[in-house]
Amino acid sequence: MAVDVDVTGLPVAALVVPADAGAPVVTPPHDAGNNNRNAVVRDPEGTLAEFVAKRS
Repeated sequence: MAVDVDVTGLPVAALVVPADAGAPVVTPPHDAGNNNRNAVVRDPEGTLAEFVAKRS
């Protein structure tokens, strides 16, 4: 899942997941180079979902 950014480089959408959602962690949050922080979880149907955040 990708989040579009506007001309300032700021996200134009956000995804909020309750902490008690129980998504199984595949890869815990980690620094992934290129100033990114990544994590991978599985959704309730078992599909992989990767989250990427640009570190400031």
